[in-house]
Amino acid sequence: MDLTKGLLRDICKLYYESDDYNVCITVGGEDEGIETETFKAHSVILRSRSKYFQNVLSNKNDEVKKDGEFFLLKKPNIYPDVFRLILKYIYTGTCNLKEPDMQDMYVPLLLAAGELSLLDLVKYIQLHIIANEQSWLHENIIHVFHIVTHSTTFSLLANHCSELICEIPSLLFNTPSFTRLEKLSLLTIIKRDNLCLDEIDIWNYLLHWAINQYPLLNSCTDISDASSWTKKDFIELENILKDFLPFIRFFQIPGDQLYEFVWPFKKILPKQLKSQLIKFHMIPNSELPSCDSNFNLSLRVPKYKIDSLYISARHAGILRSWMNKGSKSEIKKKDVVEFKLLLRGSKDGMDVKTFHKLCDNKGPTLVLIKILENNHDDGDESNDNSNHIINKRHTIGDVSENLKNNKSDNFKVRRFSTSNIINNTTITSGDTSIVIGGYNPLDWSSSDTYKQTNDSFIFSFTNPLICDSNEYILSRVQNSQYAIRDMSCKYNNLGFGHDLWWFSGSCTQQYYGKRILPITYAGTFVMEDYEVFQVIYSNGKSKENFEEEILEESESVSGGEVKGEMKSAANESNVSNERDGSILNIGSDDKSDDSFGEIIIL
Repeated sequence: MDLTKGLLRDICKLYYESDDYNVCITVGGEDEGIETETFKAHSVILRSRSKYFQNVLSNKNDEVKKDGEFFLLKKPNIYPDVFRLILKYIYTGTCNLKEPDMQDMYVPLLLAAGELSLLDLVKYIQLHIIANEQSWLHENIIHVFHIVTHSTTFSLLANHCSELICEIPSLLFNTPSFTRLEKLSLLTIIKRDNLCLDEIDIWNYLLHWAINQYPLLNSCTDISDASSWTKKDFIELENILKDFLPFIRFFQIPGDQLYEFVWPFKKILPKQLKSQLIKFHMIPNSELPSCDSNFNLSLRVPKYKIDSLYISARHAGILRSWMNKGSKSEIKKKDVVEFKLLLRGSKDGMDVKTFHKLCDNKGPTLVLIKILENNHDDGDESNDNSNHIINKRHTIGDVSENLKNNKSDNFKVRRFSTSNIINNTTITSGDTSIVIGGYNPLDWSSSDTYKQTNDSFIFSFTNPLICDSNEYILSRVQNSQYAIRDMSCKYNNLGFGHDLWWFSGSCTQQYYGKRILPITYAGTFVMEDYEVFQVIYSNGKSKENFEEEILEESESVSGGEVKGEMKSAANESNVSNERDGSILNIGSDDKSDDSFGEIIIL
């Protein structure tokens, strides 16, 4: 006989029915601009659930006053609605993060749970945001990142935000709020070896951020004309950036870019660094500084690399985040994806038979299609070559060797810069080719049927060198029954629903949410080349395996194994679902409270 059912039922009664409370907690305050409300609770429950309350409810703590047998406590920085959720969690082990408008509560709830040492709740909130709120996190990344980097309590979400920014730098660097980011948070990102930005772009973004930290520098100084700067300007700039300089890979910046964008500000660089840079770039066959040098840092290597002629590692990071779709697998650090090239049409063949031979039964796959643009001549070899040259710069291994050997011919590949930020203006290379594609989480198997999935998507990148949100389109499947058209060699209409058949050159929106080609293409295109990649998760495990693993971990944190028992206990005791009259809440609130239709966290 399982006796825990009755225990849980009776403890829950204390939240709704008991009247022997001995703690009054007033939250909110005029100084904080928060409406006040008073809650009543039991010291024995608070102490058993929280180290914070265990500490402050001791007679020796100045934070608490006593009125007879009552403990009086004020928390002016916590909102009443937030504390109501926390108090309910303390008594019932439940916290429903899927209620309407709950997104506005994530940050204050996380901060309050951290302050009150409710570590299981802190972990659960972080897991929920990572697993289910990717879109919200993208929109609020700077605010969230600033909050979580200031406390080790939120390390799970801080690490996730760091990885996300490194994979998709535009989430941070290309937003109006970027210049308001605090130094500590920005330094956390600049230190990362997997930040997917060219070093010259990092330098220019830092300059842009720095001049906005010092009002006089921002209002009086033209960053594009360092000759107009005063000695005081350079001193201020050096003070702002001195902690960043050791983490800039100056030796990985091509000489022409170094001269144009860095050298005008050489006054803020350490003398030893300037001397080594001059030697490296002016003396033929000079070597990089020794490994023990303060300035010879390792090459930044993106977490997700892809051997593609048409997209970069930055795009790979974006695609990887889309594949998660809020899945719990993202939480696992070991869930590192590999994109293994299975087929390149221009090398292996552009026919359906070759595709099935090389790509069937390989598990999840990513298809990239380089389309021939309307205004391009099919036989224009010079255009094709330029595309290959531009994209060759993304091959990290070649760049690493070039830096070591300083071979000038190959080193020029590195001179293509993704963007240069000067006075809020983005300068980009001139390639305007379009890459479209799709992700199939299932096998291709020549079944001549539609395959059903909710996780497939199609997309387009309108510029291979830019990863801003206005340069790509994501279109998720809307009718999962027709997500994948898995046709055999007898047909050319293989692909994603009716929305993308690359062998037929058809792209007509029907089963996916958005049109991915400009309207000028009229639903058709000519495929110039295409690539297919096998999507491999670490240890060769599938995405589903990882989701099962992290679900188990999440449930162990949230007490999911007792969820059914809690519901049963609630039904047996006929616990009231109304907040009115609850002895724990003096303030009035006539909203209904579906108290057990939520996750249990004990």
